[in-house]
Amino acid sequence: MIRTFKHYLSVYSKILEVSFAKSSSFRLHFFLVILMDFLFYLVSIQTIKIIYDQVGMIGPWDENHFLFFTAFVLCIDQIHMMVLSQNFWYFSEYLRTGEFDYYLLRPISSLFMAFFNNFNFSYLLNAFFTWGLLIYYGIEIQLTFYQWIIIPPLFVVSFIFQFILEILIATSMFWTIKGLGVNILRLELQRLSRWPDFIFARYFKFVFTFAFPVLLIGSTPVKIIFQEANFSIYLLFLLLLSCFSALLYFFWKKGIRQYDSASS
Repeated sequence: MIRTFKHYLSVYSKILEVSFAKSSSFRLHFFLVILMDFLFYLVSIQTIKIIYDQVGMIGPWDENHFLFFTAFVLCIDQIHMMVLSQNFWYFSEYLRTGEFDYYLLRPISSLFMAFFNNFNFSYLLNAFFTWGLLIYYGIEIQLTFYQWIIIPPLFVVSFIFQFILEILIATSMFWTIKGLGVNILRLELQRLSRWPDFIFARYFKFVFTFAFPVLLIGSTPVKIIFQEANFSIYLLFLLLLSCFSALLYFFWKKGIRQYDSASS
């Protein structure tokens, strides 16, 4: 187990070296990406503030509680854009050109190589802004020590949950090959996760909580932090995480069997 972990860590360290060289080679693009994402975060925060200029409460949350939630999902988005996002766009290209052949032949997980093969350093600096927002609004709503210490593990679980759901969507590229429509669908579902579940109509909420639970990515961890969740929510979160992990394993293996190399 430790040996395998060290092996993956050494491979990923090389990926980081190559990714840094690529990111630093195009300096204007590097800084434009930082600016673009910074503006996106500002617009997201300002949107909530504009809404609260008109109303005092949305569901059970006042402005600072809602902004804490927004900061939490923006932190997930920042890590996602830095670690994973590029790889989803490249995946269909790997399948179409036959480059995926090399990932199947390497003595390492093909899923790891397909979705962790690019790291975007442009998004690294934005972590100071997103996590700064999270800390600021956490202080504003007076989180307790216990609430602070459960944020990191809940954040990690949420990030893994989003990662699993998005790769599950991406596995459809084994059959569609062309990935533009699949990635647009993935991004639209990602946008849904940036809003709390209680703002949606009952049937819509049911579908995106149980059938394809993108609303759990942000809402459930933040409800746990706010101590608004009962024990059944914990069980649902863990159960769906386990179920979709199993589905991902099944469809990834099935997709690899379906894959017909472009170079053959």
